[in-house]
Amino acid sequence: MFVPRRQATLINKLVRLADGNIDLVQNAVQATAGPRGADLEGVVRYITERKWSPLMGMFDDVRCEVPLPDGWEAGVMQTKDLDCELAKYVIRSDGRLVKRHPGAYEEAREYAEDIDLNFHGILNFYGYDAEKEWHEYNAKFTDGTLVKIDAVEEKK
Repeated sequence: MFVPRRQATLINKLVRLADGNIDLVQNAVQATAGPRGADLEGVVRYITERKWSPLMGMFDDVRCEVPLPDGWEAGVMQTKDLDCELAKYVIRSDGRLVKRHPGAYEEAREYAEDIDLNFHGILNFYGYDAEKEWHEYNAKFTDGTLVKIDAVEEKK
C-alpha cells in the first residue's frame, strides 16, 4: 500500500508520541474517525491522555517559594489536585498560586504569562529529597491567598 510522504511523516510522529505503541495510534484514529477521516487534534489528545495510564497517573509540577514547615528547600514537587496535564505551577512568595506558561524557563522568577488561579481550597503536593525521604504537604488557600502549609504525617 502506498502512503504519501506527508502522511507517513505524520504517522511516524504519532507513533513516537505514543512511545512506539502502534495499537494506541490505531485505537486513537478509530476513536476519532468521522465522515471526513480522523480528527488530528483528537488523535493527539487521545494518545497523550492514555499513553501513561497503565503505568502511572498524570500530575502537575509545583514549586513552592514559601518556606516549608519541615525546613526542606524543595525544588519541583508534584500534585494531582489540579489539572493533571503536566503543567507547571508556583506558590509564589506573596502567597498566590499561579500557573506558568508552557515552555517558560524555570530559572526566571517573573513571567508575563503567569495566570493567577485565585485558588480556594487545599492543595496537596509532595516529592522526594536527595536522600529519598518523602515529603508531603497540604497548602490551604482562602480566596486565592495562601493561609498555611502543613506537613502531612507519614502513614505507617
